[in-house]
Amino acid sequence: TQQGAFIKIPRSDGSYTKIRLVRSFKYLGVMLSYHNFEQETMALRIKHSDQSAHQLHRWLFTQRLSAQQKVRLWYQCIYTCLRYGIIATGFTDSTLLQFYRFSIRQLRRILREPVHLTHENNQSFLQRHNLPDPLLRLKSICLQTATRSLQRQWTLADDDILNLTPLPCYDHLLQVIDQVN
Repeated sequence: TQQGAFIKIPRSDGSYTKIRLVRSFKYLGVMLSYHNFEQETMALRIKHSDQSAHQLHRWLFTQRLSAQQKVRLWYQCIYTCLRYGIIATGFTDSTLLQFYRFSIRQLRRILREPVHLTHENNQSFLQRHNLPDPLLRLKSICLQTATRSLQRQWTLADDDILNLTPLPCYDHLLQVIDQVN
């Protein structure tokens, strides 16, 4: 129609219910789409993480807390928001690179050491401040998720409905993390 594409679902009374077909939509914090859902989900997660960082600006980017407390707060709040849903939707090299760049930019901002002033590479920066690498932490979380899923599969009955749900390919996700790292 002039308003866009719709799917017509017939009703028992002979009428039709129209549902608009959209390119993508947000559901439970991830983007569902037939086209590049990994990129759309990562963009959404970065946007929400940036909003969370803005809400915590008073504590993350001012002098009220120690550097160690700020980093812990960042990992507990912002990083958790950033990684939400991306193991389930998957990620590509480019989306994982966006994830890493956002994380490093935030950590450098918290510690007031932008790369254009220090000229220090990211690995040296993380090591000097004894900070966990965001990608290695994501790899650890991915391994934990894979272990939990495997244990769940062992305990499920053969006719359990959860057996119908396809699991992410954790080996592929770990390979992508290793490539980017």
